[in-house]
Amino acid sequence: PARQRDPDYLAWVIAQQCWLTGQNGCRGMLNRAEGHHAGRRPMSKKADDRSAVPLCSAAHRDYEHGTGVFAGMGLYERRAWAERAIAEHLVTQITRHRQSGRAALLTGDLDIAFDELWAARHLETDLDRLGPRARQSMPPDWQFEPDLTPLARARDAGRAHA
Repeated sequence: PARQRDPDYLAWVIAQQCWLTGQNGCRGMLNRAEGHHAGRRPMSKKADDRSAVPLCSAAHRDYEHGTGVFAGMGLYERRAWAERAIAEHLVTQITRHRQSGRAALLTGDLDIAFDELWAARHLETDLDRLGPRARQSMPPDWQFEPDLTPLARARDAGRAHA
């Protein structure tokens, strides 16, 4: 399959501080060329953009060479670390969208509710793609949200009556 690109996500990655800030000489800030594609990929290819993690050049070098905080880790262990880190980030983002969507439902703003819950659902597909190692780091009570079709119908019915 072709590599999945997401320039908005990569822009977000580059705008973050290194996920290893303060560890082993990490300077925290990334420059434009940084951000590591840590996911699974065919030989000599970059992984999907959504597998990128914010690492400064020192942390990126440690990741690539298995040194520093990654000393003693093989390639698969380093990828498992990246997948768990991405999963934790996605769970945080999904939870934020779900909370905003549910708050909008309580106030009767179906447009915002649908947009927020749809954003959460979209991120859930990224979470689902990470694989079993990443799912081990998810909260024990985690579950994927149900179908948003009833909410979409309610929103559309409200628009039809307006």
